[in-house]
Amino acid sequence: MINDVFCVIFIMGYSMLFKYLGTAAAEGFPALFCNCDACKRALNAGGRNIRGRSAALLDGHILIDFPADMLAYKIRYNLDLINIKYILFTHSHIDHLAANELCYYHHWYSNRDTSGSGITIFGNAKVLQLIQDAYKFDTGSMNDSITLCQIELFKKIELGEIIFTPLAAKHDSKEECAIYLIETNESKLLYANDSGPLPDTTYNFLKGTRLDFVSLDCTCGKISADGGHMGFPENLLTKNRLIEQGSADNTTTFISHHFSHNGLVTYDDFSGLAAGSGFISSWDGMELVL
Repeated sequence: MINDVFCVIFIMGYSMLFKYLGTAAAEGFPALFCNCDACKRALNAGGRNIRGRSAALLDGHILIDFPADMLAYKIRYNLDLINIKYILFTHSHIDHLAANELCYYHHWYSNRDTSGSGITIFGNAKVLQLIQDAYKFDTGSMNDSITLCQIELFKKIELGEIIFTPLAAKHDSKEECAIYLIETNESKLLYANDSGPLPDTTYNFLKGTRLDFVSLDCTCGKISADGGHMGFPENLLTKNRLIEQGSADNTTTFISHHFSHNGLVTYDDFSGLAAGSGFISSWDGMELVL
């Protein structure tokens, strides 16, 4: 009930919506090939306990990541993906980049007005290379309606009234993984899934910035993590550090996001885990207003 009230209050205030399309880790929740207790409980309970692979939509025309579940999201949320102008990628892992699915933007597969500006894609070098390779294999060459732009950590990307700044993540040493600071005229959101405890460079960049929303990786659920993901114990430590350095306060909304079944926490379990902490859980279809 608390989460429902939270969303209604903010949706009444403004109109620039940030929508969590999917809120699970790589294998989904329940996982594709699993019958563990957590997966069984999620499947039996249904509703917000069912999570697709992580992706988000901002203002109806900006995507963050593009998983293989995007067709399901198009149908579930009645999305008009023709409106997508920009896709920003966090990293190249297959649950965030379904490069072959992007090939369906090609005119061979889609009947649409091609006189528009097309899609501009932002990502690290590996992301862009995988997209190019997928197009070369499928259609022979890149679709000329797609523009590829390599991101630079800590350098702003201005998309109209929305500013994205890719920040350093701790996730995969084989590539330059990013999380995003998202700024609108009204709010600032730190969207930080697929990262372990944040690097000092990211904390230092955020000094002097007051965040309205903080969305943190909670892949490991109730289990403390040591590596490229966080569990809820690390969420609490991250919250404390952001507050200590003045980047958040008691009016900041903290959200745990990107859950794996291996973390043993369904949506229904989360309220007990997070009681008194000030955190809420993301769910598929959850909306924030920025």
